[in-house]
Amino acid sequence: MKIQFSQMKGMIPVLDDNLLPEGFASRTLNCRPEGDGVVPFKLPVEAGFSVSAGVKSWSLYHYDKTETLSRTDNADFLRGPIANDAYNRMYAAGDSEKPQVYYSVGGSSPLFADLAIKVPNTPSVSSSWNNADPGDPSIPVYNSVYYVTGVTILGEESAPSDVTQVIQRWDTALVPVSLGSNNDSRVVKRRLYRSDAGGDFQLVLEAVAGINTTNDGTDTAQLGYVCESENFNAPPDNLEGLVNAGNGYMASWFENTVCFCEPYYPHAWPIDYQYAIPATVKGMAATQGALIVTTDSQPYVFQGTHPGGISILKLDLRAPNLSRRGIVDMGETAFYPSTEGLVAIGAGGANVLTREIFSKEQWLALDPASFVAFRYRSFYLCFASTGAFAFDPAQGYWPLEITGVSGDQVLDGHYDDETDTLYLLVKSGDDSLTVFEFDSGDNMQMLWESREYVRSGQAVISSGRLDSEGQATITLIGSHRSNDVYASSHTTITDEGFRFSPGFYSRFKVRLESEGRINSAAIASSKVELV
Repeated sequence: MKIQFSQMKGMIPVLDDNLLPEGFASRTLNCRPEGDGVVPFKLPVEAGFSVSAGVKSWSLYHYDKTETLSRTDNADFLRGPIANDAYNRMYAAGDSEKPQVYYSVGGSSPLFADLAIKVPNTPSVSSSWNNADPGDPSIPVYNSVYYVTGVTILGEESAPSDVTQVIQRWDTALVPVSLGSNNDSRVVKRRLYRSDAGGDFQLVLEAVAGINTTNDGTDTAQLGYVCESENFNAPPDNLEGLVNAGNGYMASWFENTVCFCEPYYPHAWPIDYQYAIPATVKGMAATQGALIVTTDSQPYVFQGTHPGGISILKLDLRAPNLSRRGIVDMGETAFYPSTEGLVAIGAGGANVLTREIFSKEQWLALDPASFVAFRYRSFYLCFASTGAFAFDPAQGYWPLEITGVSGDQVLDGHYDDETDTLYLLVKSGDDSLTVFEFDSGDNMQMLWESREYVRSGQAVISSGRLDSEGQATITLIGSHRSNDVYASSHTTITDEGFRFSPGFYSRFKVRLESEGRINSAAIASSKVELV
């Protein structure tokens, strides 16, 4: 008799140990599959960033990774969609603070401001103009109105003010216009636009924010460009998150409403791009070809190349999202935790991945409402109040320790593509906050334990072989019909065969332990069978 252990997989807790498919484990800790073998996760390493008390969300500043961004709510940080951005902008929105923009001026440390730009005060034309007259009845007279926009140091232009009263003007006239006081500290200059005879609003002039009065002497033919920001509504203050939806636009949500910004204008969130659904949004993720919107009931798929033309599909799956931090873009699909299990959803539909892995009771015992998850290699990597695990639909469930310290809780994380590093914001039992580099230190001690083998008779097992990189221990755990449990271990640094203490077993497992890679293992009735 010989049993070979290769192509080692994770756990399927819903099955009894003796019913597991070949290759799956009855128990694992701190390891993951790689090739046909298993390798240990590495210990996390402190990243050296200081974090203020009360922080719940954290990110590197994309443009200078010695700098960091943080907020005291559950928020998302995104790099802006603006090409060759001179101000190195990033954006954030969360569940209690207002949406913000982070930027750098001349290489400074990141500054931040509220993303919304206030609608300017309404301009007016002096009442002295009411009696103005061109003096020549042959001169064309136009019915004209004005409005004002505000412009920030970043070049962001606000939605326009309300319009002035209608006045009569003519070319060569010099109209006295009051811009009103500047009502937004972010605004550094203001633009005055005019519409003649019901036409488009075109630029008259641009003035620094501190100038409150001016004169309009611009002839109709000399007006500038048409105002582009008429539908540039400010983002709602209660946007709860941010997702890069592609094609230059970002997506967010509040209550039961999904919102989109104007493509390549992240400060502008037109009301025309708001879509209400009959459920409360709980989180979203952008996958290949779709925006996945999870709710407190059924999930939705939003698709479109422009936010003004979005199609919405409600999926026939009652699977509420239990954790805003638990939804992860996995490429073609997004995974998120529901009451039914871990759901995979994409443009092609949805299914529950863990129905054959966990019973519903086992799944809920993991406390999915506490999930904070990330895409790590091919895994859904999850940290919860009950512990941490990596999951792959084909490879099963792989539990792991977070830091090795009881009470540590992952609040948030940031994956840096350039260095292939996952940073974790960890809260300790004493409420202190530390940023760790995940899977970056020394190898952890890992454990992989096989399924249970049951023989109708008594199996004779006397020999074993272990192919590993470094020192590893193989333990044969078995029992006779008397149910007494016996264990025989062997530690080796070579792949040569060895002998166990001989025994007769009706039930047995094999446990592998190491701080290095294990390629394969085997047990047999004799050393000859191991060759």
